[in-house]
Amino acid sequence: MQQPSIRLESHGSIRGVLHYAFGGERYSISYEHTGDYQTGILVFIRDLDAQLQCEEPLKRRSQILRDLQEWSKKTGERLTW
Repeated sequence: MQQPSIRLESHGSIRGVLHYAFGGERYSISYEHTGDYQTGILVFIRDLDAQLQCEEPLKRRSQILRDLQEWSKKTGERLTW
């Protein structure tokens, strides 16, 4: 089964962009470090919502969030939204 490509691109010490790609889909989602390692990275899901141009955006959004949660478990990066 194909896995999505997820990477963080830092813009300074606090902000950045999370890049998500799967198949022909690509999304760029802003994030900020919360300053608390317990909480981790705050991902601005509204950026994703604005980019979803598919037939079932809520279903696709849900799958992307599940992929991000799985990636978080594998990498140890803590995500919140």
